[in-house]
Amino acid sequence: MSTLKEKVGSIAQQTSDLTEQTNQIGTIINIVSDLASQTNMLALNAAVEAVRAGEHGRGFGVVATEIRKLADQSKQSAQKINALIFGIQSAIDSTVLATDEGRKTAEEGIELSQETATAFNEVTHAINEIVLSKQQTSLTSINDIVVASQQISLNAKQQAIAIEQVADAMNNINQGASQTASGITQTKVGIQKLNEVAQDLKAIV
Repeated sequence: MSTLKEKVGSIAQQTSDLTEQTNQIGTIINIVSDLASQTNMLALNAAVEAVRAGEHGRGFGVVATEIRKLADQSKQSAQKINALIFGIQSAIDSTVLATDEGRKTAEEGIELSQETATAFNEVTHAINEIVLSKQQTSLTSINDIVVASQQISLNAKQQAIAIEQVADAMNNINQGASQTASGITQTKVGIQKLNEVAQDLKAIV
């Protein structure tokens, strides 16, 4: 876009130079046209004087006629050149307008490209921030999960130990209950024996 702007500026400068040159040519053509008009008037006056001179001025009259023809041709050529210059100037004016529009378009394109580059930089920065934030959040979440897993594992171990302790206590209770039942049985047997002894004593008495 910068290169395009430079080229458009160069075209504008060349067009300005061409406009100046065509203006100079137009000035020269106007001078030539004036000279042709003056030459035509002089040739006309010479032809009149040749007629007055009679036979002695006939040759001069022929020369004056030819000069008038040349003056007319020069004037016509000058008019054609003026028409061409007018067309060239119209084309130059159109070129100036086109180059001006091209310059504006190039400037707008440069501004737009700069804004686009800025927008891309901002988007890239935002994406980097989002990615970094997501990474940090993910790391934090992973750490939280690891800590929670460790706590769950510790709790599970503690619960397993507590269950083992409860099982041991239950075993101890079962053993105590068995021993108690055995003691009760022995006590019952002893009571029965005492009853039997008591009955024997009672019979003796």
